[in-house]
Amino acid sequence: MANSTTSTRYLIHAIAAVVVRNWRVLSTKNGHKGFDV
Repeated sequence: MANSTTSTRYLIHAIAAVVVRNWRVLSTKNGHKGFDV
């Protein structure tokens, strides 16, 4: 598959976006500042 690198990169970006969003929500609920992105 010639597109495997592109697919993997897209997957990593998608996962990172979800992790960052969840991290910010959890940080807000816990009342302390998480990573500012």
